Amino acid sequence: MNNWITPNEILSEIKEIGSYVGHLDSRSGTLEWYDKEREISIYATPNWETDGEVPFDVNRDDENGYHHICTIKMVKGEKSTQLTHYLNVLMMVMNHYSEFGKYEVTDVYSFKTLNLPSFGNGVVNETIKNSKGITQSILDFVEKNGNASFTKMNEFYKKSFGSNSFVHILKSLQIPYKNRLTKRYLIKVGRNYEVRLANPSNWIVKEY
Repeated sequence: MNNWITPNEILSEIKEIGSYVGHLDSRSGTLEWYDKEREISIYATPNWETDGEVPFDVNRDDENGYHHICTIKMVKGEKSTQLTHYLNVLMMVMNHYSEFGKYEVTDVYSFKTLNLPSFGNGVVNETIKNSKGITQSILDFVEKNGNASFTKMNEFYKKSFGSNSFVHILKSLQIPYKNRLTKRYLIKVGRNYEVRLANPSNWIVKEY
């Protein structure tokens, strides 16, 4: 059995990369790298669903929501080697979003270089997700069904995108952004969630 590096071990070695600050959510166990200048979060949690694999998701903390970038297999061997591998991929994602800023980036073909041998066993999942993105896909799912419980949305999310914690996505979905495509957001009604439209009395505008 391989001894895989953990989020705590990563943070014990490095907590800041440029304008990004690493944070481990004590409830979900998600490792988040937050860019305080651009309001971008990169979720990259080792061993999240499968030991030795790391899913990379990006959330720009705005109306466009989350996008799954890729899932990598960590290299086997010393944890120092695994840390280098992890940071190489993480910084590629960070540099990509630093270059493109807040513009919409959903084409994961930008990360084809992750298949290079130097990155170990290559990319596990590099399929382009629905161009609408995770946020709009979940809103469509709830609206189509009239309402949906947390469990149903989480099951849909895992089946469709199979990446990091849905809790963070649900939090974003409940904010009535004016700028969000279709201006839809979720509101909790009893035990379920329903779709509503943001309006001038409650919408929130993100400045770019």
